[in-house]
Amino acid sequence: MLSGELKEGDKHELFCPHCGEMFKKLVNCNCRPGADMVVIGMTPELDFNDAITFCNVAGCTNGTFIKSGDVIRHIRLQGTF
Repeated sequence: MLSGELKEGDKHELFCPHCGEMFKKLVNCNCRPGADMVVIGMTPELDFNDAITFCNVAGCTNGTFIKSGDVIRHIRLQGTF
């Protein structure tokens, strides 16, 4: 459940609503300094090859579904997200 108001451009710490664990950082986001792309697994055991990733800055449009490690390969080859 979300509560409160998110202001565009603000960075937020994001936590799992079930266990309270902070979402894991995948890579830095290029939308602003200090922004992080966080990752949520699609299965109970976090698998970076089957996940959703998005920025922890409100209003950032960077994010994607990760299928078969495509994003991981892109980061390794290009050095950026």
